[in-house]
Amino acid sequence: MCTGIRTLVKNNEDKNEATFFSRTLEFGIDVKSEIVFKSNSDENKYDYIGFDVLGSKKLIEGCNEEGLYVGAFYFPGYAEYPKESDAKVCVSSIDFVDYCLSNCSSVEEVKDKLEQKEVDIISEDWAPLADAFNKVCDEKKDAFAPPLHWIMIDKSGETYVLEYTKNGRLLKNNSYGVFTNSPDFEWMCTNIRNYASLSPFNDNKAIEIFNQKINNFGQGAGMMGLPGDFTPPSRFIRALALSSTAKPVKSKKDALNLAWHLIDNFDISKGNALVKDTPCNVDNTQWVSVYDINEAKIYFRDYNNPVIREISLSEVKNQCCSSEVSFSIDSGEPKFQKFISK
Repeated sequence: MCTGIRTLVKNNEDKNEATFFSRTLEFGIDVKSEIVFKSNSDENKYDYIGFDVLGSKKLIEGCNEEGLYVGAFYFPGYAEYPKESDAKVCVSSIDFVDYCLSNCSSVEEVKDKLEQKEVDIISEDWAPLADAFNKVCDEKKDAFAPPLHWIMIDKSGETYVLEYTKNGRLLKNNSYGVFTNSPDFEWMCTNIRNYASLSPFNDNKAIEIFNQKINNFGQGAGMMGLPGDFTPPSRFIRALALSSTAKPVKSKKDALNLAWHLIDNFDISKGNALVKDTPCNVDNTQWVSVYDINEAKIYFRDYNNPVIREISLSEVKNQCCSSEVSFSIDSGEPKFQKFISK
């Protein structure tokens, strides 16, 4: 379970001046994420930074020096990749974020590479994920291709979704700027119509039933019916309702503040989302990130340390002498801790 929300900084002419993206990471097992920095090299056209899984140095989200963010979200039951492709470069689902951040400067460039068959995603098993499940689960898994779909955002605010399903590939504009998991994105968009009556405004008029006047209890009545559970469709609607009705911001400071207020609505404590009679699928929010995409800067906190910390791509690049560096995020202490290169 993961939730993502875009926050934009608009000027007086309603033009975008900065783009932020906040995201929670929940999963059925501990994904043991680290922050990874990779510099431009023979293999990488651009510097980039983000979160990996299972110590693999394979990023599930990140942004690069050009102002491109790409995030992978779990997409079980729907993701289906082709077994082969005639594209110039074929990558697995777990490698797609790295490919985009190392080779592309914008959403438009990612789209062009996909549409012109410069790159494609194919079905390729990734054993470390199955191995991690098998260490804690009773039901053993064979190696499988991680079922993922992606949201891509650049500093202009342009936002697209990429999905592979039994119906083929979907590359679609996401003007809503929110993202969760299954079902597919088009289903999520259709489901919005079920909540068209949600509003930030209260209807303060009393109704009369059998000569009795009935008033609502107070503020917030306009959002009656807003789903509050942790399923992906409910989180999608809740993210959209809250982000679309939030007061617009006109400074980066206010955008960062708003991004944290919005994403805090999706924090899941240990024990809130379980699967009965199994140690697997104990979902909780392992970490939360907010990206200043224009500055390639990450603000984050983890489950054991609620203090918000900050790491900047430019600062890491200036201080590091290695082309690839990882940083622990699990300090376990309620205070800021400087990152130490491993």
